[in-house]
This record gives sequence, structure tokens and C-alpha cells, in this order.
Amino acid sequence: MIETLWTPGQRNRVLQDVGRRLWLFVRHHARTYREAEQIICHLTKLRRRDVRHLRLIHFLLTERTHRAIMESVPRILRRMSKSSHAQLVTSRGPVKGRIDWWETYRERLAHGHNDRSIHRFREPFRLYDLPENRLVKHLVTTVDALCAEIGVSTPLEEPLVDPSEIQRWTLQIEHLRFLCGRYLRNVYMHQISLPSAVTGRMLYAARTARNPAYGEVGQAYELLRDLVLAEDLCVLRDTLEQVVLEPMQDEILYELHILFATMEAFEQHGWRGKRLRLIGRGSSGAIAEYENREAMATVKVWYQRLPPLWDGQSQYTDLLRHYDLDVQTRLPDIIVEIQKGHSVAWLLVEVKLSQDRGYIVDSVYKVLGYLKDFGPVFEGQINPQAFLAVWDGVARVPGRFPEDEIVIATHTNYGICLMEGVQSLLAQLPEAVAVA
Repeated sequence: MIETLWTPGQRNRVLQDVGRRLWLFVRHHARTYREAEQIICHLTKLRRRDVRHLRLIHFLLTERTHRAIMESVPRILRRMSKSSHAQLVTSRGPVKGRIDWWETYRERLAHGHNDRSIHRFREPFRLYDLPENRLVKHLVTTVDALCAEIGVSTPLEEPLVDPSEIQRWTLQIEHLRFLCGRYLRNVYMHQISLPSAVTGRMLYAARTARNPAYGEVGQAYELLRDLVLAEDLCVLRDTLEQVVLEPMQDEILYELHILFATMEAFEQHGWRGKRLRLIGRGSSGAIAEYENREAMATVKVWYQRLPPLWDGQSQYTDLLRHYDLDVQTRLPDIIVEIQKGHSVAWLLVEVKLSQDRGYIVDSVYKVLGYLKDFGPVFEGQINPQAFLAVWDGVARVPGRFPEDEIVIATHTNYGICLMEGVQSLLAQLPEAVAVA
């Protein structure tokens, strides 16, 4: 892996640039980023299941949930609310409470004789099945189920030493699930019934309990209710503005920077967004789709995934298989599909976080290899066919259309070069027929 060339200030500026869309990123190798602003503007373009995935992840990563599970529940288990009662017990064995002589004589006479071994006494016992404790069990059980739903199927075997130092968000959630499993095995939890739903009485009991930890559990449940159960988009927006996920590797962050620059370039030039997908969840579709009614064209943006029309088009697969090499198809970072009527054009985008001129030359040959490998896809297509997006190290000159197959751009002029290439392709595609 190439050592990063960013200074901390440059990395922070890139994070700020991508921050408005970083909420789309849910890849496992990521960490939380708590300085995002103006994140949600196109939530309604996500599929319903993607929105739910976002809700679950960010509910489990919020400070309120972490504080409730990692701090409040342990304090409650050490000083759990209870109600003391005395139940009337009949026994011929040892007496474990204050004898009720009137009831004892009645019981002896009821057996037809004066059996002096019979005693009735009031045995004290503690009742833990109280409304505030049912709320705690409901929250812990629900958090455990949500961890499993988003893919954390195997909880940790032992607690992490210092959860505050965890960077990868999946490990944070695995730690939460481990704690929930341990809490549910607590002896007191076995004495508490699990409610099918939380009532106002439970929330009131938590707010008014002597132990303030119950109030924190109640606040976590209210967030669960609003964010996950009631599906309030405003609450999701507010939550995402507090914390999103950021890549742990600078190379991935720069890929996202170019991906979002691709999306913004289309939006700034009159293309209307139709659909979005989460990045890193394993969905098979394009990350974003746009349409331009004036040009009668549509665009799909693919990230780290081949479009269906590219499946089986690699020409190097047989060669690699012949020598028993890894035949997994190498993926370009970004693919832009431009459709106008029945005609389709493609733009391949390879992203390299580098300003080393020698490495850039090697990257050009890599892009040429992609174009050769997927030659059947580009057969008969005019130029440009590919973009190489580097950080710096090349002259910032306009692309030559349609002479060059590849356009090399930097982070400062990529969006301009991309739209020039798109306009060049659209101008040479056959006109689409308008449908009345």
C-alpha cells in the first residue's frame, strides 16, 4: 500500500468536502467521524431497506445508546430496583419468617387434628419484575437483536479491553452485543418478564426511579422509538449530523472524494438525481442514477462493481485460468454508464492517491489494461473511454476530445474534465426519440 501523501490539514479538508455525502458510506472497515454537517439532502432516494440499515447502524453507534448499554445497565444490575413482599407459606419444615398463629391454627384444624408440625408464616421475598426493570430488559434484548440484524452474527468471546479506543465500527457493535448477551444471563434478568411493547408506565417509572441510570435507559429507548420504530426521518437526519463513518485508509477516502465529485458534477450541470444506494453494504445496483430530460439521457454511477452488461466480458479470464492464477475479475474503481435512447457509452474511472510521476505512468498502463480486458464493451465507442484521477503531479491541461482514450485529471480539475468528456460523448451519440 502506498504511503499517504496528505498532511493532516489536507486530509481534514478532503473529509469536509465529502462530509455532505459520507453518510452513504457503511463499509465495515470504517470508523466513526463526528464532525459532519449538512449530510441529508436526498434520503428519500434511498431504498427502504437501505434507510433501515442506516437507522440501525447509527442508533447503535450513538453516544446515548453506548452510555445506556456500557454504563447505565451495569449500574442498574448492581442496584436494581426491587419491591419487598411477604407471602403466606405453609410448611412442616423450618420456619423462615414471622409465624401467623391465627392462620397456623386454622391450617392445623383444617387437617382434622392438631398437627404441631404445621406452621404458616409470612416469608419475605424480593420482587424484581417491576416496570422500570422490564424497560431495561426490553432495551437490552432489542439492542442484541439489532446487532444481529445488521450482520454481527458472532459476538465477541470476551470484552474488549478499552472500547473507547475501538476504531472499526463493526467491533464497537460486536462489543455491544457481547455485553447484551452477558446482561441477559444475569440472575436478576431471569426474574423479569420481557414485555412485548414498552408502555408509558415503564417510561414514567424509569424517569422517576431513584437510580438515575434508569433515566438514561429511558432516553436510549426514546431514541430507539423515534429513530427505528417510528422511522422519523428528521431524527435520522439529526443523528447522521452527529456521527457518520469515515474510511480508515486514505486511499479509500480519496476514492470516495472522486466518487462524490462525480455525483456532484452531474447535479451541478442540471442532471436530476433519481436513486441512491449505500456504499459498502453489498448491494448489486448502481450507487447513483441521474436523468437529464433536456438531453433525453440517463446516467448510472457504479462503484467497485461491474454493471450487468460487463459480466463475462473480461478477455483475460481464460488466460489467468490456463496458468491456474486468480481469475477474479479486477474491478475499476468507478464506472459511469451514459444511456441516450438505445445507445450506451461508458466511462471508466481509476483513482490513485499519488503525485509520483513514475507511479502515474504505471497507472496509465493499468487503465489501458482495463480497456483492453473489457474491449468488447468499448467496441465502436468514441473517446474518451477512461479517466485517471490522481492527486497531483501532472499538468492541469484540458482533455483532448475525441483524440485520447484516457484523460488524466487531478483533484482540482476532475469534475470539469469529466463533464467535458460526458458532453463530448453525448454530442456524438445518436439522438434519442422523445416519447409523448
